[in-house]
Amino acid sequence: MSTDQPPHFSSPSTVAPLPAQSNSEVGAIPTFPEVIRLTREISEHIVLAVERTPLELDPFPHIFIDGFFPDAIYQELFANLPADDFYTPLIHKDSVRADGSSPRIQASLSEERLVELPEGRCRDLWTAAARAAQEPTVKMALLRKLEPGIRERHREPLEEIEAFSRPALNRDVAGYKILPHSDTKAKVMSGLIYFPVNESQRDLGTSLYRRKPKFPGMKPRFECIKTAPFAANSGIVFAVTKRSFHGREPIPENSDIRNYLALTYYSDPTRRGY
Repeated sequence: MSTDQPPHFSSPSTVAPLPAQSNSEVGAIPTFPEVIRLTREISEHIVLAVERTPLELDPFPHIFIDGFFPDAIYQELFANLPADDFYTPLIHKDSVRADGSSPRIQASLSEERLVELPEGRCRDLWTAAARAAQEPTVKMALLRKLEPGIRERHREPLEEIEAFSRPALNRDVAGYKILPHSDTKAKVMSGLIYFPVNESQRDLGTSLYRRKPKFPGMKPRFECIKTAPFAANSGIVFAVTKRSFHGREPIPENSDIRNYLALTYYSDPTRRGY
């Protein structure tokens, strides 16, 4: 772990139902064919999950997907969440500590970073999850479902919209917060897929806001419309528009680690991170 990051992060304190496999256990797995198989299974499942999920329009177009991954694969992904030293601090002005450090760390799931994961099941799983998010079928399923929001910024046919997935793992601890914001216009869609440690974290999901009328000389004010439950194998995905205001109230003390997969689609294929 980086020396400039306070030791506030650690591996999940609750053991998932399926433990991570050791190198000896995964040695017989043909890695490349297994990644192909996992990618296909995950992407096909995500498409069906998106298609069966109803679109919600208040306060802006979004979907809350329950069962984003196949259940067994989700359990394995949770058990194989990377160690803290795979992540790097992500500084955001809303939640910088007094000493200048951050209560959030992030790990890109780019091909360049994935090879740094432990060889075997851990690398296979996260490589497949990242590649599945980049499958054209997954992108198109999301664009079709979120089309009312997509049309607030894009007029071209859905098939011609430039949207490149750049998945990343985020890890937050007590004190992290982010004020209501609509996201950069460089993003086409944003998503957060949750990996809670246990049920006690249910209130740590993403909040959606509606901006109140603004008066001259006053700061923008927002009304919280709903907060997504931070539930296992679930998450929220929305089209990025001028009104897609979302955020997170400060994470309380003793909340344990807040793990999630950031599912971000950028219009620029060279864009990385937030």
